[in-house]
Amino acid sequence: MAGLTGNLTKGLSKVGDTEWRIAPQGAMRVPVVLYATEALIRDMDEKVLEQAANVATLPGIVGASYAMPDAHWGYGFPIGGVAAFDADAGGVVSAGGVGFDISCGVRTLHTGLDRAAVMAVQQELANALYDSITVGVGSTGAIRLDRRGMDAMLTGGAAWAVRAGYGRREDLERIEERGCIAGADPGQVSEHAKERQRQEMGTLGSGNHYLEVQVVAEIDDPATADAFGLRRDAVVVSIHCGSRGLGHQIGTDYLKRMVVAAPRHGLALPDRDLACAPIHSALGQAYLGAMRAGINCALANRQIPTHLTRRVFTEFFGTDLTLLYDVSHNTCKLEEHRVDGRLRKLYVHRKGATRAFGSGHPDLPPDLRDVGQPVLIGGTMGTASYILVGTERGADLAFASACHGAGRALSRHAATKRWHGRAVQDELARRGILVRSPSARGLAEEAPGAYKDVGRWSRRPSVPAWPAGSRAWSRWSVSRADPGADPQRTRLWGGQVGASRVPGPLRGARPSHDALWVRRGPFGTVQTTKHAKGAKLGSMDPVRGAELSSRSVYRSFAVPGRRPSTHGSSTSTSRVFCVFW
Repeated sequence: MAGLTGNLTKGLSKVGDTEWRIAPQGAMRVPVVLYATEALIRDMDEKVLEQAANVATLPGIVGASYAMPDAHWGYGFPIGGVAAFDADAGGVVSAGGVGFDISCGVRTLHTGLDRAAVMAVQQELANALYDSITVGVGSTGAIRLDRRGMDAMLTGGAAWAVRAGYGRREDLERIEERGCIAGADPGQVSEHAKERQRQEMGTLGSGNHYLEVQVVAEIDDPATADAFGLRRDAVVVSIHCGSRGLGHQIGTDYLKRMVVAAPRHGLALPDRDLACAPIHSALGQAYLGAMRAGINCALANRQIPTHLTRRVFTEFFGTDLTLLYDVSHNTCKLEEHRVDGRLRKLYVHRKGATRAFGSGHPDLPPDLRDVGQPVLIGGTMGTASYILVGTERGADLAFASACHGAGRALSRHAATKRWHGRAVQDELARRGILVRSPSARGLAEEAPGAYKDVGRWSRRPSVPAWPAGSRAWSRWSVSRADPGADPQRTRLWGGQVGASRVPGPLRGARPSHDALWVRRGPFGTVQTTKHAKGAKLGSMDPVRGAELSSRSVYRSFAVPGRRPSTHGSSTSTSRVFCVFW
């Protein structure tokens, strides 16, 4: 694949329509298995295979090191990585395999309303929700926890929040672990972590966390939708947040401790961020106790905004909100899975991956057990989210795991170079999507174009908010060409190809004559790459992050169902233009 390099790429083989495998090599104990289409594999981060292969070297790993369709580069594990470990076989637990935002997850609520009712008060509702639920970097809420209250929350999770008046007992049946995971040990959480969380309960935080009012636009499986209480044109509310500062500090604290302790445990780490400890060690048990406290913190933290959202909807519509489901996607849990025909108790790490139990699983609430677990997949501010269902077959593929969202295509820093927050907000408003945020930079970081298209692995393609590829594609216009030919002409301002991928129109194209691409390196260094006339352009090189030194016309060969297209660039005017057929 052009997007992935080195020996690992050479060993990547396709074993099914959407399954790819790398056989163990070097220090790998198990294979790497990726679930993705060929197009997703081509666009996948270069580091994903390397990180997944590193995970495959860890002691006690069982089955394979898995990567979900939305996988991208992370710390230690790839985001979208899944791995299970047998404690009795020397298995390890990894802070990098859980992530810093412990138990970050999504919950979806029924409103009982249809689209027309909400759109009639869209502006007022958006403002009221924004005023009621705190969001932003370092944001604090109205709840202040003393030492005793903090420990009660860390051991009680969403059940603590319900007892405190933030919700109702029936909510707990629709939350994984019934709203509270056993084995949490607040004593293993540092005072600094607790202090960071003391005033943050009930807040969304920043980054890709959100509260969205959404409408059910399409239903592909009417029977399952009916079992979930979903119907076309119905309005739901989704809340995405995690354990805030406490979870991040737990990850930071234990990553440092695991790195220091690795030699003592005989662990040779291929990557410092893959720091881990044997599950049966004192450090491994301490981390599990702290991490479970972080899970409970996140479950409580999503319960409080639920209560506040209910108050707003009651005020506007006199309606009540019921919980469809709440599921996390940054955890390590002890679960029972069938491996090679026998049941084994395994510590399943899911980092940016969602638990997806199929029908009949005993951990599902009784009224969902015949159907399967709702799997909540977040999109972006400008694209659809998805509600899927876990299947029994999925339990045998990747320890009952699924993707968790769109997955970033650009870093936050790169996104701020390409988009401005106000422009993002205005563009979404033109499409009827209202956004309320305290940070223009945050909006730029989370621009829809900074993410992959979640529809590529959730059955249907989403309509992208902006074209992807060139740095300059934040400003664009579309016009008709000559009558009769009927192509669509898109003018793109700026001459540099994006740092993460080549624009789709250039991929697979061939230059009309020799072309020279120039990269500007640090300290004034310059790297040039010659692209010979007629040579096919790969998806990543030689043009990633480079500029054309002179004008060249690229013409792609026809593929079934498409006519050829022509592309060009001129650095003298810093203008890129493409004509799509």
